[in-house]
Amino acid sequence: MKGLTGPNLRRGASLLLSGLALALALASQANAASGTWERAWGKGVNGGGVFGVCTVAASCLAGTNGGLGGEMNAAEDVATDAAGYVYVVDSFNNRIQKFDSSGNFLRAWGKDVVQSGKAGDLGTGFEICTVAADCQIGLSGGLGGEMNLPRGIVVDGAGNVYVADRYNYRIQKFDSNGTFERTWGKGVNMTTPGNLCTAASGNTCQIGTSGGGAGEFNAPKGVAIGLGGSVYVADTDNHRIQKFDPNGTFERTWGKGVDMTTPGNLCTAASGHTCQAGTAGTLGGEMNSARAVATDPAGNVYVADQNNNRVQKFDSLGTFERTWGGGVNMTNPGNLCTAASGDTCQAGTNGGLAAKCTASGASPPTAPATSMSPTPTTTGSRCSTPRGPGCGPGART
Repeated sequence: MKGLTGPNLRRGASLLLSGLALALALASQANAASGTWERAWGKGVNGGGVFGVCTVAASCLAGTNGGLGGEMNAAEDVATDAAGYVYVVDSFNNRIQKFDSSGNFLRAWGKDVVQSGKAGDLGTGFEICTVAADCQIGLSGGLGGEMNLPRGIVVDGAGNVYVADRYNYRIQKFDSNGTFERTWGKGVNMTTPGNLCTAASGNTCQIGTSGGGAGEFNAPKGVAIGLGGSVYVADTDNHRIQKFDPNGTFERTWGKGVDMTTPGNLCTAASGHTCQAGTAGTLGGEMNSARAVATDPAGNVYVADQNNNRVQKFDSLGTFERTWGGGVNMTNPGNLCTAASGDTCQAGTNGGLAAKCTASGASPPTAPATSMSPTPTTTGSRCSTPRGPGCGPGART
C-alpha cells in the first residue's frame, strides 16, 4: 500500500530492477495518481556506464549496479519529503541516498561512504558524501548512522528520515541532511545498556539483537509515519506491527499472540503487560511476515501481509478493520473481508492481476490505461562480504 497520500507519500515513485541492475523511475506529483512515467535515473540508464537521468522512455536502458553518488545496488525503498526531495534505501551499498525531484544526486550517508583522501573522509565510520565522484559503496556497520542492509524508509513532516535498519534489528532517525540523531531496538546502547541510543547523549550506539519484547525487532522491513508523528514499524519476522512516538518510545504492538500477560493480539505499554513476538497467523489482524506499512491522512494503517498474499487495514490503535486479496473471505467466498461483516477472514491465494484500490479495498472506476514499461523480476543476495564482490545473484528475502 505504498503510494498513499499522507506523511509517507511515495508520490508515484517505483523501482525498476533487472538482476542487480537498477534505475529509479519517478512520476511527477501531478501525475502520481495516474502513474504517468516521467524519468529514470541510475548508472547506465543513458548508456555509457555512468550515472545519468533519462527522460525519454523509449531511450532508457536498464541500470547497472555501482557505488558512486547516484548509482545504486538493490534499492529497496523510496520516500519523499514536503520539499520534493527523494530518499532511496540503497540496500546492498549500505547507505541512504538523497536526490532532488529531477534525479540529481545531492548526498549519501552510511559507513565509510567517502573515498580515501576525499573531503569528508574520516578514515572509517559514519560519513556523509556530497560529491558524487567521491562517494563509494558503504560498509555494513553497527555504530550510530551505520547500516546493515537497510530495507524501509519514511520522512516525517519535519523532514526527519527514519530507516528500518533490517539486520541491525533497529530503527534509525536522521535529519534531512543525513545527520544521525537516534536509534532504538534491543540493546542498541553500549554505554548505558538499553534500547535507545541518541547522538546527543554522547553514548556509543551499537548493533541491536533480535528480540520479541516491547520495542525489540526481528528483521524490520517497513516504517511509516502516522498522525502526530507516530512511527509504525513492520516488524517482519515477529509477525506484528509496532507503534512508537517520534522519539522511539514504545506505545503498542499488534499481531497474533503478542500479549503474554493476558493472551491476545494487542499489547500496550500503558497496560503494563509483557509483550512478545507474534506468531504467523491467517485470521483478520494476524500476519505472516508483515512486509511494509503505510498510513493515510485519517490515521488508518495499511499492512502488506506478504506471505498471506493480502493487504490489511487497521485503525491507528491497531484495531482490525478489513483485508483484501485473492479469496480472503472464508464465510462468503470473495476477495474482501471486513470486521464489521462478522465473516471469517483467511490468508489470500497467489494471484497474477495488479489492482489499484481505494482505502476500503474496492477497485475505483477505471480510466484508460497509460502504457508503462514492464517491471522485470529481480533476484539478489545478501552481501557475504562488506563490499561489492560478495553481492551476487541469488534469492532475495
